[in-house]
Amino acid sequence: MKTLITPDGTHIAYRDHSPSPTPQAPDPVLLLHGLAGHMGEWDDLVRRLLA
Repeated sequence: MKTLITPDGTHIAYRDHSPSPTPQAPDPVLLLHGLAGHMGEWDDLVRRLLA
């Protein structure tokens, strides 16, 4: 997990699951959760997308 801090001090946690860049690499996908959510909600979907 990595964290980005915006100019107003907001901390944004994120994970980058991108494979090594290749000419055949798929387009990126951004997954966002709702206000009361957490990044773990996407774990199952990320596994399936990377398979």
